[in-house]
Amino acid sequence: MKVCMVGEGAMGNAHMGTLSQMQEIEVVTVAGGLPDDTTAFAEKWKIPHLSLSLEEYLSREGVEAAILTSPNQVHADQTELALNMGKHVLVEIPMGLNLEESQRIATLEEKTGLVCMVCHTLRYMPCNRELLHFILYSKFIKSSLYSPIHSFPCI
Repeated sequence: MKVCMVGEGAMGNAHMGTLSQMQEIEVVTVAGGLPDDTTAFAEKWKIPHLSLSLEEYLSREGVEAAILTSPNQVHADQTELALNMGKHVLVEIPMGLNLEESQRIATLEEKTGLVCMVCHTLRYMPCNRELLHFILYSKFIKSSLYSPIHSFPCI
């Protein structure tokens, strides 16, 4: 599958670390916000095409999906644009800044029949996986809560 990466920052690098190990995924373009950073990102990950124009990267021949790791305030608009251009989307959290934006995306996903996934990777962090294990297998030690009351002299 040919995909485009949107965003050249920390989350873009995190996704590229994984995507670079997946033989069935080819990142063919990156759309960034800062020219120098976008160029460096494309060179680091050997991405053949870069652009500062969202429409340009979505129009690339053969591109099937977009991975949005851009700033939060543009997630909803970029997701809508990608879906309207016939691309599947993986968008970092938050998918929208409010309920209305999120509902618009859900409605558009249903209307287009495309897939829009919201990436929430915290569940895979080792500490969270361990906590889930404790919850599932009742490894917690029951104890009573103690809440001391402190009094301070009035000055």
